[in-house]
Amino acid sequence: MNTFPKILRFAAVAFGLLLGTVRPLLAVPDSTAPSLVARAGVLGIGDAETVDPVGAIEIRFPTRWAGLQPWAGLNLTDNRNWWGGAGLVYHHDFTPRLRATIGSGPFYYRNDADRDLGLDLEFYSFLELSRELRRDEYVGIRVGHLSNAGLGRRNPGSETFSIVYSRPLRSLTQLWSDSPAEFRPTSIQHH
Repeated sequence: MNTFPKILRFAAVAFGLLLGTVRPLLAVPDSTAPSLVARAGVLGIGDAETVDPVGAIEIRFPTRWAGLQPWAGLNLTDNRNWWGGAGLVYHHDFTPRLRATIGSGPFYYRNDADRDLGLDLEFYSFLELSRELRRDEYVGIRVGHLSNAGLGRRNPGSETFSIVYSRPLRSLTQLWSDSPAEFRPTSIQHH
């Protein structure tokens, strides 16, 4: 029996309820820009299978409620496994330049039969420790866990370890505007 349609319906209903309930609370304006997060690391630490290189891109949205910040991400491995989804993160500043971040959320997991984690619905949770390089630009390390939370018949789970770099999207546009004129696109003038 294919449980994916049931899980997909459950996830859609749960997401709709969450969005309908929490979205008005998250609408508190915040002056910061969304952050772009890039990660490179490995999936499968301590697993019987070999570890797989993994790369990821995430966006952390500026809206916050009670310190919780929404985020979304897409993770890819070199053997065609991938997972994508969204969740919430929470930052704790130890010092003005050192912070810990925890995050979790439901993700759709697609595997190519070499790393079967039991379901297409997985939950990705992580702990990240990062240091601020410049204003709102961070580099750090992350340890994560990918698991179906016991919803499937099998729940082997898998651990990740990554190097993380995050930077506000507004600073990326500033990089472009500060680039030399010969590298900027030119506008075409119509006569």
